[in-house]
Amino acid sequence: MLFIVLSTTAIIVFVLGVGGNLAFWLSGKRGEEAVPLSARVLGLLKEAPAFLLSPRTLRAFLTHGLFQVQLLREDRLRWLMSMSFTWGAIELFFVGSLGNAVRDYGIAGLSQDDPWFALINEAGGLLLLLGVGIALYRRYVARVPQLRGGWGDGLILAWITLAVLTGYLAEAGRLISEPPIPLDAARYSFAGRAVSLLGIEGGGTDGFLWWLHVIVSLSLFAYIPYSKLFHIITGPLSIMARAHGRSSEVSHGGLR
Repeated sequence: MLFIVLSTTAIIVFVLGVGGNLAFWLSGKRGEEAVPLSARVLGLLKEAPAFLLSPRTLRAFLTHGLFQVQLLREDRLRWLMSMSFTWGAIELFFVGSLGNAVRDYGIAGLSQDDPWFALINEAGGLLLLLGVGIALYRRYVARVPQLRGGWGDGLILAWITLAVLTGYLAEAGRLISEPPIPLDAARYSFAGRAVSLLGIEGGGTDGFLWWLHVIVSLSLFAYIPYSKLFHIITGPLSIMARAHGRSSEVSHGGLR
Protein backbone atom coordinates (compact mmCIF):
# COMPACT_ATOMS: atom_id res chain seq x y z
CA MET A 1 0.00 0.00 0.00
CA LEU A 2 2.78 2.42 0.91
CA PHE A 3 4.50 1.73 -2.42
CA ILE A 4 1.28 2.55 -4.29
CA VAL A 5 0.96 5.84 -2.38
CA LEU A 6 4.58 6.80 -3.07
CA SER A 7 4.49 5.85 -6.75
CA THR A 8 1.14 7.61 -7.28
CA THR A 9 2.49 10.75 -5.61
CA ALA A 10 5.60 10.65 -7.81
CA ILE A 11 3.48 10.26 -10.95
CA ILE A 12 1.24 13.18 -9.95
CA VAL A 13 4.23 15.43 -9.26
CA PHE A 14 5.77 14.35 -12.58
CA VAL A 15 2.57 15.04 -14.53
CA LEU A 16 2.16 18.46 -12.89
CA GLY A 17 5.72 19.31 -13.88
CA VAL A 18 5.13 18.22 -17.46
CA GLY A 19 1.91 20.26 -17.51
CA GLY A 20 3.73 23.33 -16.21
CA ASN A 21 6.41 23.01 -18.87
CA LEU A 22 3.79 22.53 -21.57
CA ALA A 23 1.83 25.58 -20.40
CA PHE A 24 5.00 27.68 -20.38
CA TRP A 25 5.92 26.55 -23.88
CA LEU A 26 2.43 27.20 -25.26
CA SER A 27 2.27 30.63 -23.63
CA GLY A 28 5.45 31.59 -25.45
CA LYS A 29 4.28 30.67 -28.95
CA ARG A 30 4.01 33.74 -31.13
CA GLY A 31 0.73 34.65 -32.76
CA GLU A 32 -1.40 32.60 -30.35
CA GLU A 33 -1.64 34.99 -27.40
CA ALA A 34 -5.38 35.48 -27.93
CA VAL A 35 -6.13 31.75 -28.08
CA PRO A 36 -7.09 30.25 -24.68
CA LEU A 37 -4.55 27.82 -23.26
CA SER A 38 -7.14 25.04 -23.09
CA ALA A 39 -7.87 25.44 -26.80
CA ARG A 40 -4.16 25.25 -27.61
CA VAL A 41 -3.80 22.06 -25.57
CA LEU A 42 -6.80 20.50 -27.34
CA GLY A 43 -5.29 21.50 -30.66
CA LEU A 44 -2.04 19.75 -29.78
CA LEU A 45 -3.91 16.61 -28.73
CA LYS A 46 -5.81 16.55 -32.03
CA GLU A 47 -2.61 16.91 -34.01
CA ALA A 48 -0.67 14.38 -31.92
CA PRO A 49 -1.61 11.16 -33.81
CA ALA A 50 -0.64 12.57 -37.21
CA PHE A 51 2.51 14.09 -35.72
CA LEU A 52 3.66 10.95 -33.89
CA LEU A 53 2.84 8.54 -36.72
CA SER A 54 4.31 10.58 -39.54
CA PRO A 55 7.07 8.62 -41.33
CA ARG A 56 9.27 11.73 -41.28
CA THR A 57 8.96 12.24 -37.52
CA LEU A 58 9.37 8.52 -36.77
CA ARG A 59 12.54 8.42 -38.86
CA ALA A 60 13.89 11.51 -37.10
CA PHE A 61 13.03 10.00 -33.71
CA LEU A 62 14.92 6.80 -34.50
CA THR A 63 18.00 8.32 -36.15
CA HIS A 64 18.44 11.50 -34.10
CA GLY A 65 16.38 10.75 -30.99
CA LEU A 66 17.18 7.17 -30.01
CA PHE A 67 20.52 6.81 -31.81
CA GLN A 68 21.51 10.51 -31.98
CA VAL A 69 23.37 10.29 -35.27
CA GLN A 70 23.92 14.04 -35.52
CA LEU A 71 25.52 14.20 -32.09
CA LEU A 72 27.78 11.27 -33.02
CA ARG A 73 29.10 13.32 -35.93
CA GLU A 74 29.73 16.34 -33.71
CA ASP A 75 31.22 14.91 -30.50
CA ARG A 76 31.71 11.17 -29.94
CA LEU A 77 32.33 11.42 -26.22
CA ARG A 78 29.23 13.52 -25.64
CA TRP A 79 27.31 11.07 -27.86
CA LEU A 80 28.46 8.15 -25.70
CA MET A 81 27.41 10.04 -22.55
CA SER A 82 24.00 10.92 -23.96
CA MET A 83 23.39 7.40 -25.28
CA SER A 84 24.37 5.94 -21.89
CA PHE A 85 21.83 8.12 -20.09
CA THR A 86 19.11 7.56 -22.71
CA TRP A 87 19.37 3.78 -23.04
CA GLY A 88 20.12 3.23 -19.36
CA ALA A 89 16.93 5.09 -18.46
CA ILE A 90 14.91 3.27 -21.14
CA GLU A 91 16.09 -0.14 -19.99
CA LEU A 92 15.49 0.49 -16.30
CA PHE A 93 12.07 2.07 -16.86
CA PHE A 94 10.53 -0.26 -19.43
CA VAL A 95 12.18 -3.49 -18.31
CA GLY A 96 12.85 -2.83 -14.64
CA SER A 97 10.00 -0.64 -13.38
CA LEU A 98 7.24 -1.74 -15.76
CA GLY A 99 8.51 -5.31 -15.76
CA ASN A 100 8.33 -5.48 -11.98
CA ALA A 101 4.81 -4.00 -12.06
CA VAL A 102 3.67 -6.56 -14.66
CA ARG A 103 5.10 -9.34 -12.49
CA ASP A 104 3.70 -8.03 -9.19
CA TYR A 105 0.18 -7.67 -10.58
CA GLY A 106 0.26 -11.16 -12.11
CA ILE A 107 -0.06 -9.92 -15.68
CA ALA A 108 2.90 -12.00 -16.84
CA GLY A 109 5.04 -14.68 -15.22
CA LEU A 110 8.26 -12.69 -15.13
CA SER A 111 11.01 -13.35 -12.63
CA GLN A 112 13.89 -11.14 -11.55
CA ASP A 113 16.11 -14.17 -12.11
CA ASP A 114 15.10 -14.70 -15.74
CA PRO A 115 18.43 -14.32 -17.59
CA TRP A 116 17.26 -11.61 -20.03
CA PHE A 117 15.41 -9.70 -17.27
CA ALA A 118 18.41 -9.72 -14.92
CA LEU A 119 20.94 -8.87 -17.64
CA ILE A 120 19.00 -5.87 -18.95
CA ASN A 121 18.47 -4.51 -15.44
CA GLU A 122 22.17 -4.82 -14.60
CA ALA A 123 23.25 -3.34 -17.94
CA GLY A 124 20.87 -0.38 -17.56
CA GLY A 125 22.45 0.56 -14.25
CA LEU A 126 25.97 0.28 -15.66
CA LEU A 127 25.02 2.47 -18.63
CA LEU A 128 23.78 5.19 -16.27
CA LEU A 129 27.00 4.99 -14.26
CA LEU A 130 29.00 5.26 -17.50
CA GLY A 131 27.03 8.37 -18.43
CA VAL A 132 27.67 9.86 -14.98
CA GLY A 133 31.39 9.11 -15.28
CA ILE A 134 31.68 10.80 -18.67
CA ALA A 135 29.66 13.80 -17.47
CA LEU A 136 31.95 14.21 -14.45
CA TYR A 137 35.03 13.93 -16.66
CA ARG A 138 33.80 16.53 -19.16
CA ARG A 139 32.66 18.91 -16.44
CA TYR A 140 35.38 18.67 -13.82
CA VAL A 141 38.44 17.17 -15.55
CA ALA A 142 38.33 18.24 -19.20
CA ARG A 143 36.46 21.40 -18.15
CA VAL A 144 34.63 21.78 -21.45
CA PRO A 145 34.23 25.57 -21.90
CA GLN A 146 30.52 25.62 -22.73
CA LEU A 147 29.58 23.74 -19.55
CA ARG A 148 28.54 26.41 -17.08
CA GLY A 149 26.18 24.40 -14.90
CA GLY A 150 26.25 25.10 -11.18
CA TRP A 151 25.78 22.85 -8.19
CA GLY A 152 22.46 21.61 -9.57
CA ASP A 153 24.15 19.53 -12.27
CA GLY A 154 26.37 17.87 -9.68
CA LEU A 155 23.30 17.13 -7.56
CA ILE A 156 21.56 15.43 -10.49
CA LEU A 157 24.62 13.29 -11.23
CA ALA A 158 24.91 12.30 -7.56
CA TRP A 159 21.18 11.50 -7.47
CA ILE A 160 21.44 9.21 -10.50
CA THR A 161 24.47 7.49 -8.99
CA LEU A 162 22.67 6.95 -5.69
CA ALA A 163 19.63 5.50 -7.47
CA VAL A 164 21.80 2.98 -9.33
CA LEU A 165 23.95 2.01 -6.33
CA THR A 166 20.96 1.53 -4.02
CA GLY A 167 19.44 -0.67 -6.74
CA TYR A 168 22.51 -2.88 -6.78
CA LEU A 169 22.57 -2.96 -2.97
CA ALA A 170 18.90 -3.94 -2.87
CA GLU A 171 19.57 -6.70 -5.40
CA ALA A 172 22.53 -7.92 -3.34
CA GLY A 173 20.37 -8.01 -0.22
CA ARG A 174 17.70 -10.00 -2.09
CA LEU A 175 20.21 -12.55 -3.34
CA ILE A 176 21.43 -13.08 0.22
CA SER A 177 18.12 -13.03 2.08
CA GLU A 178 15.90 -15.08 -0.23
CA PRO A 179 16.11 -18.89 -0.37
CA PRO A 180 19.31 -19.90 -2.14
CA ILE A 181 19.12 -18.87 -5.77
CA PRO A 182 20.92 -21.29 -8.12
CA LEU A 183 24.22 -19.91 -9.36
CA ASP A 184 23.10 -20.41 -12.95
CA ALA A 185 20.32 -17.86 -12.32
CA ALA A 186 22.09 -15.52 -9.91
CA ARG A 187 25.10 -14.99 -12.17
CA TYR A 188 22.99 -12.98 -14.62
CA SER A 189 22.51 -10.37 -11.88
CA PHE A 190 26.26 -9.91 -12.12
CA ALA A 191 26.51 -6.50 -10.45
CA GLY A 192 24.18 -7.36 -7.58
CA ARG A 193 25.90 -10.71 -7.12
CA ALA A 194 29.33 -9.03 -7.06
CA VAL A 195 28.11 -6.65 -4.35
CA SER A 196 26.60 -9.54 -2.39
CA LEU A 197 29.98 -11.28 -2.32
CA LEU A 198 31.37 -8.31 -0.38
CA GLY A 199 29.53 -9.64 2.66
CA ILE A 200 26.36 -7.54 3.00
CA GLU A 201 24.23 -9.04 5.75
CA GLY A 202 20.70 -10.18 5.08
CA GLY A 203 18.00 -10.59 7.68
CA GLY A 204 15.86 -7.55 7.03
CA THR A 205 18.57 -5.40 5.47
CA ASP A 206 17.24 -6.23 2.02
CA GLY A 207 13.89 -4.64 2.90
CA PHE A 208 15.53 -1.42 4.07
CA LEU A 209 17.73 -1.28 0.97
CA TRP A 210 14.75 -1.88 -1.31
CA TRP A 211 12.75 0.96 0.28
CA LEU A 212 15.78 3.24 0.10
CA HIS A 213 16.09 2.49 -3.62
CA VAL A 214 12.36 3.07 -4.14
CA ILE A 215 12.43 6.47 -2.40
CA VAL A 216 15.55 7.65 -4.23
CA SER A 217 14.30 6.44 -7.64
CA LEU A 218 10.74 7.75 -7.33
CA SER A 219 11.91 11.14 -6.10
CA LEU A 220 14.34 11.35 -9.03
CA PHE A 221 11.53 10.43 -11.43
CA ALA A 222 9.27 13.12 -9.94
CA TYR A 223 12.06 15.70 -10.23
CA ILE A 224 12.69 15.13 -13.96
CA PRO A 225 10.26 17.78 -15.33
CA TYR A 226 11.76 20.41 -12.99
CA SER A 227 15.37 19.79 -14.01
CA LYS A 228 17.66 19.56 -17.00
CA LEU A 229 16.85 15.84 -17.10
CA PHE A 230 13.62 16.84 -18.82
CA HIS A 231 15.75 17.14 -21.95
CA ILE A 232 15.60 13.32 -22.12
CA ILE A 233 11.94 13.81 -23.13
CA THR A 234 11.99 17.19 -24.86
CA GLY A 235 15.12 16.48 -26.92
CA PRO A 236 13.56 13.73 -29.08
CA LEU A 237 10.30 15.69 -29.29
CA SER A 238 12.18 18.76 -30.50
CA ILE A 239 13.92 16.69 -33.18
CA MET A 240 10.60 15.23 -34.29
CA ALA A 241 9.03 18.70 -34.31
CA ARG A 242 11.77 20.11 -36.54
CA ALA A 243 11.39 17.15 -38.89
CA HIS A 244 7.65 17.76 -38.99
CA GLY A 245 8.13 21.44 -39.74
CA ARG A 246 6.97 22.66 -36.35
CA SER A 247 8.63 24.99 -33.85
CA SER A 248 11.72 23.64 -32.06
CA GLU A 249 11.15 25.71 -28.94
CA VAL A 250 10.06 22.67 -26.93
CA SER A 251 13.66 21.83 -25.97
CA HIS A 252 15.30 23.82 -23.18
CA GLY A 253 18.74 22.29 -22.78
CA GLY A 254 20.11 19.41 -20.76
CA LEU A 255 23.20 17.78 -19.35
CA ARG A 256 25.57 18.65 -22.17
